[in-house]
Order: sequence, then C-alpha cells, then structure tokens
Amino acid sequence: MKFEIERKEKVRQFALIFRHAKLLCENVNLYLSETGLYIQGMTGCHTSLFELKLSNNWFSHYDCSVDKIIGVNCELLFKCIDCLQEGQKIVVFESKDRLCLQFIGGKNTMQKNFEMPLITLEEERLEVPEAEYDTDILIDSQKFTELINELSIFGETIRMKCLNNEENSVFTLNGSGLSTGSMIVDIKEDDMIEWNCIEDLKLNLLFSIEYLKNICQFSKINSKLMLSLSDNLPLRISFSLSDWMDKIKENDDDEADKKMVLVSEKMEELKKKHPKWSEDKVYDTAYDFVHIHSQEGDEPENEIDELNNITFFVAPKIED
Repeated sequence: MKFEIERKEKVRQFALIFRHAKLLCENVNLYLSETGLYIQGMTGCHTSLFELKLSNNWFSHYDCSVDKIIGVNCELLFKCIDCLQEGQKIVVFESKDRLCLQFIGGKNTMQKNFEMPLITLEEERLEVPEAEYDTDILIDSQKFTELINELSIFGETIRMKCLNNEENSVFTLNGSGLSTGSMIVDIKEDDMIEWNCIEDLKLNLLFSIEYLKNICQFSKINSKLMLSLSDNLPLRISFSLSDWMDKIKENDDDEADKKMVLVSEKMEELKKKHPKWSEDKVYDTAYDFVHIHSQEGDEPENEIDELNNITFFVAPKIED
C-alpha cells in the first residue's frame, strides 16, 4: 500500500483534515482498497460521526492491490502532519507493522520521515445509509463558521428552523440561554449559494453547538459547505474535496495540462510583482486566477463530489 499527494491544494486539504480529526475521535481506521481511501470516526458519546471518502484518482499516485484496514492514533498523526512544511508533498506507505509518512520537496526544506505504530481497533465500520433530505442548503463555509462562533456566545445549543411555504421561505439559526440572552439569524435564499427544499416544509431541530464548532474547524477545506436537514435524520454537513482541475482531468488530460501551464506562467508573473510572497500564496493566487478566467459561460459547480468528500452527521438533541 502506498499513496502520494503532490498538488498543493490537496496537500493543504489532507493536512487540515488530520490536524482537526483529533477533535472528533481518539483513533480511526483507514480502510484502503483498490478504489480508494475511506475513513470513519465517531465521538465518544456516539452523537457525531464523520466519514472521509477519497477515490484513487484523487491522489497523485495510489497503489493498493489488497484491501487493508489500518488503525492509527489521531493525536500522533496530527503531530506528524504538524511538521509538514510549505511546498512539500506527502507520501504514505505501510512497512511491516508501521505506518510511514514522508514529507518531500519544498524550497529550503529537508525530507522528513515518520513512523507510527499501527493499532487494532475493535470498532466495526458502520454502514451509513443513503437518505433523501427535506432540504439541502449550500452556503459559504466561512460565513457559516462566523455565525456558529457568534451564536456560541449565547448558549450551548443552537436551534435550526426551516420554513418553506407560499408566504415565506427562510432558514433560521437561534442561540439562546437563560442568563446570556439570545441571537437569531434569518438566512434568506439570497444569502445562500443554492437552496433545494420540499414544499410546505416546517423543521424545528436542536443541536449541540460544541459539535458544530468542531466541524467548523474544517471550513477552510472548501469555500462552500452543504447543510442537509430532515425530521428523524441527523444533520448532515458536507465539504467537497475535488476542485475545478479534477473536473477538467476527468474529460480531457490535455486541457488540464494546458491549464497548469497557464498557472505556471501566472506564478512567474506574480513572483516578479510580489517577491516577498510565499510559494504557496503565489501558487494559490495563480491557481485561482486561472480558474476564474477559464469558466466563462460555465455553470458554477455547486454539487458535493460523491467520490471525494468529508461528511459529518450530528444527532439532534432530544427535548424534554
């Protein structure tokens, strides 16, 4: 088993996931197969669950001919990831009873090699059934994070209400406490990127704000997140882990190569204009510039990639 992550945006995403995974669970199993990587973790009180899906095509290199289950400690993995430096690629492989990580490349950096002991976890993988939700709300992830942090000032829970009828359509967040006062946010359809909702919907659900704050730590993975709500189902929050270049590569490798040439040319231009910028900032700016100027006439990509995403499920609180 061996996989590599070289593209800077994906290295950043992968590192962010494991920097924050320790907030949710102590240990996780990595399920590796020929088709890709799957990780599932659950909080100690079984109130919140997350699953990470990465197809083999998401990686720069992926090789796994035999299905494997590898247990790792999230805190130890975080300590390794925290040593990753700007511009380095990530290489992960198994050697005997150890999980090995290498951070290679980068400007003025040295190769770093890590070994982690594998652990055996008794937890069984839960099958998460496919479910149709009553409403799906695509929203700016940073704005949502700001709202959750503000609402947390006013209590330990957050009430989510969704109303959709002929007279009114609004999604409301409410944080309140007996001694702290309250904060109510009405989110109209114009405040969302996209809203899909069944007719005559009326939802009123209560959630722990602690779990939502932990999930919002992942908001820098993608500028958008999808909220899905229904009665009798856990809240679902999803971040897509594919980007515009993946969509191009699916259909035309030559076109993807042309786009990366444009990124390189833009990087050279930015380095001359901004000599003090870091390599990552130069790359990210050039990458975004090429993306913006290459999507004229294209519809915005507002769907969550089913093959490459991280999704969180939070059980609603039972009210007295």
